[in-house]
Amino acid sequence: MRTSDSNYLYGYTIKNKGMPFYFIGTRSFYINKIKAKQMKVFAQFIDIDSLISIRKNTILQFGDSWKTIGAVWLINPGSSAPCNVSISDDELTMLNSIDNKEHWQVASIDPTMRFLEKILNGNYIGENRELNGVIRLFNLYNLREPNLSKALNTIALHPDIHNLIIIEEDIASVSDIDNVYLGWGKDGMNSGRKYSERILSQLSDRQKAYCNKDFMKNAFYHPMFVNRGIRFNSTKEWLRKYFYATK
Repeated sequence: MRTSDSNYLYGYTIKNKGMPFYFIGTRSFYINKIKAKQMKVFAQFIDIDSLISIRKNTILQFGDSWKTIGAVWLINPGSSAPCNVSISDDELTMLNSIDNKEHWQVASIDPTMRFLEKILNGNYIGENRELNGVIRLFNLYNLREPNLSKALNTIALHPDIHNLIIIEEDIASVSDIDNVYLGWGKDGMNSGRKYSERILSQLSDRQKAYCNKDFMKNAFYHPMFVNRGIRFNSTKEWLRKYFYATK
């Protein structure tokens, strides 16, 4: 029997001694069933021209609350795209309180966002933190271009396009939020290092309490890697450091 993705974090269950049994692909395991609030995604999409498109200020809303409960930095906008769904007047009022500029749209939920949800609520490490509110999702850069080298080259050629890099604005908007997950991965530590180091240096000690002061000694695991590598102790250890520092 398939359970609704809006209600539970995993797809299939069968009854067995009163505990749900889950399987994904060829792997199967028992875990406690975690009731999850439905995720809704909003973002600002800006088309500069036919080649340059921007996604910024991505909002992951869990439940009905608009209280900001966390922030995340990854490396680049993923496959999430505008949906043909209207934004209500009440939603637009709340979104404009975050940024009162135009371009707000309902966005699709991509796989990275689903994996990120399981990092934030502790699912990967057997914890259960209820998510009820808004997660602010930022990136090193806002260009909708998955190829890192191409993206960085485009950014270098267009220093006049303000919204491509808005690190200081992003950090300032969540300065009072302690729960911050940093997941820009190896690419962010290497090719994107000048941006990721800039972010880390400006976050408060509370926001980066789980991070090593030596930049290169941090894992900064991207949610896609976490989902593939959760069987490794090093992955779980990074998630535990983050989770318990922000609990």
